[in-house]
Amino acid sequence: MKIKILTIICSLIFLSSFFTKPVSASYSGVSISPTRQTNLRLAADYDKNQAPSPILVQSIRKVLQSYNSPLAPHAESFAKACIKYNVDCFLAPSIAGVESGFGKRYIKGTHNVWGFGGGKMSFANWDVAIDKVTATLANKYIARGANTTQKINKRYCPPNQAWYQKVDFFRNKFYAQLNKEQKLLAKK
Repeated sequence: MKIKILTIICSLIFLSSFFTKPVSASYSGVSISPTRQTNLRLAADYDKNQAPSPILVQSIRKVLQSYNSPLAPHAESFAKACIKYNVDCFLAPSIAGVESGFGKRYIKGTHNVWGFGGGKMSFANWDVAIDKVTATLANKYIARGANTTQKINKRYCPPNQAWYQKVDFFRNKFYAQLNKEQKLLAKK
């Protein structure tokens, strides 16, 4: 019964992606658009020494909080890592959403909510985990040509060909929140 309900929910989420318009946004001067064909690299001229935008950090935190994620207090670590490794800032947290429900299902003590090493790989703490996972995405996936979620899917989770759509679903949540935060800031 649980599997049937999950299948129906996943199908509805998948179908809804055809009827929702992707949200475009920008943070700290970097224009981004969440489609599976979007290159997952930040603009080449982005200043890696620049502190993450508070709006970016707040957007990550709010989405993670909406899922009661233990990762929410580490939103700034996601933002710093994505800048450091020149990767879409919503990729690593979105993969965590797919792989572990944003930290609700994982082997406790491993700080591994991305399913690395079958979920058995362990990290010292959340900040180290976020940095290492983002570095791996940058260096072992994106730098080797897997520069869209669909291409990452082929190596990260090959048995599940709909994996990238789930990742993009969560990326759209983050982008929508970023867009919302930017509109609120513009009203001030």
